[in-house]
Amino acid sequence: RYLFQHKMMLVVLIAIALIPAIYCFIYLSSMWDTYGKMDDIPVAIVNHDQSVTYHGNHITIGKTLTKNLDKSNSLDFHHVSAKTADHRLRQGKYYMILTIPKNFSKMATTILTDKPQKMNLYFRFNSGQNFIVSKMTTGAATAIKAKVSAQVTKLDATVVLNALHQATKGLAKAANGRSEEHT
Repeated sequence: RYLFQHKMMLVVLIAIALIPAIYCFIYLSSMWDTYGKMDDIPVAIVNHDQSVTYHGNHITIGKTLTKNLDKSNSLDFHHVSAKTADHRLRQGKYYMILTIPKNFSKMATTILTDKPQKMNLYFRFNSGQNFIVSKMTTGAATAIKAKVSAQVTKLDATVVLNALHQATKGLAKAANGRSEEHT
């Protein structure tokens, strides 16, 4: 009864109830589509990798990785020099730097040897700019490592299959030569 008699008090109570609702709406709308604009997050790629030839195959894993990342729309990748990447990371223009070392393709060729060497990609993050973006770029770094691992596995399978194919040809040739010798 009191509220119906004092209309202004009813307006005050409604306003007090709406303030937390408005705050929740603004907060939730800012977090609603967190991963929706990841292709706008600028990331630098620094490729120092040098190509190698292994069993007749020209291997350029760094170049291939850079090309695939440039084509993807998961993040906004920029292929730049190390100096430019470092400068822009400090300025806050890049959120992550992916560095591909000079011997990256060469390390891929050691997988089938007695002493395989680890292939390292180097990531530097700018976590101070935005916490959520730093978590996204960390997830992207994990995905990039998985992509490289799959690419190296494919390369090694190709080399092994080519070697088996050559061995099969050699065995068939030897068998034909042996059978001709007996006739």
